[in-house]
This record gives sequence, structure tokens and C-alpha cells, in this order.
Amino acid sequence: ALDLETTGLSNENDEIIEVGAVRFRGEEVLDTFQSFVDPGKRLDPYVTRLTGITDEELKGAPRFSSVAAILAAFVGRSPLVGHNISFDIGFLERQGFSVTNRHCDTWDLAYVLLPGQSSYALDRLAEWAGYESHRHHRATEDALATKEVFVKLLERLAALDLSSVAEIERLARRSGWVLTDLLSSQETSA
Repeated sequence: ALDLETTGLSNENDEIIEVGAVRFRGEEVLDTFQSFVDPGKRLDPYVTRLTGITDEELKGAPRFSSVAAILAAFVGRSPLVGHNISFDIGFLERQGFSVTNRHCDTWDLAYVLLPGQSSYALDRLAEWAGYESHRHHRATEDALATKEVFVKLLERLAALDLSSVAEIERLARRSGWVLTDLLSSQETSA
């Protein structure tokens, strides 16, 4: 599971300030990775209030180019899981970090498996998954929350009857949806 904290929402104009990743198998956390990243500018006070990350903490932090190789080694060829993963991938790719790994978006998966949910925000889904110690807007904590949500959503998916999974997979395949690989593996394992 992967998460980034950034100076804003635009991968064209904003910078990464923290990278967090969690390697896991099922419920078990195998390893974690965290690094602050020097954005090359002072943080907006709003970003500091939102994340709790200060300019002082970023002083002396490496630029993303120095973190990229370590992150690439940590991730390897493993599939990536993220909440609104296209946001993170957009920032990574703008930094020259090529993402060729299969990936799954917990927002998309929750939207399909939890229809009628009042909110698909990570903090709400973490609550649904029973992950109580979630500290919002910190990269490693959000990656851990994403892992918890993903595992619970896979349990929900595995509980569906085969025809429902097959129909969701068919629709995903027709639309080129990024969940196609995940759904195809669920259909064959059911």
C-alpha cells in the first residue's frame, strides 16, 4: 500500500513532502517505508495544519530524486494499492518515477462493494474496516489504513457469489477499469 503527502492537489504545480508504503500479506504487515521529502519551498500553513508536517521536519530531508531508488527497491514488482491511487501515481510519474506495477484503488473497490456508503473518504472507510488508530494525512498511517480497508474489501468480495463477481469483472473488462486484474483473480479463485 502506498500513500503520498503533498504541498497541494496539482501534480503539475505541487510537490511531494512525504512518502509512506506498507508491504503486507493478508493482515500481516511485513515492512514499512517512510521518508520526508524536501519540496524545495516553504509549506503553506494549511498543509502544515492538515498533515502536521512542519518546515522544520523537512529541513535536511532528501529531494525525491534521492528517495526514488529506495522506494523502487521497496515496491519492487509488487502490485500497488492506494486510496485514489491515480493521485499518487500522477505525482510519482511527474517526478520521473515510472509506475508499471499493477495497481488497485480502494476508493473504486469500495464504491462497487459498499454501495450507498455516505462517504468513500479513507478515514470513513478505515472506520468501517475497524481501523481505529488512523492518524489522517500522514503517508505511512494512510498506507496502513489503506491496507486495512483493502483486506476488508477483499473479504467482502470473496463473500460474493460467483455470478456477481463475474458480472462485475465483465463490466470492469469492458470499461478498461484498473480493477479488472483483481476481479479476474477473484473469479478464478472463487
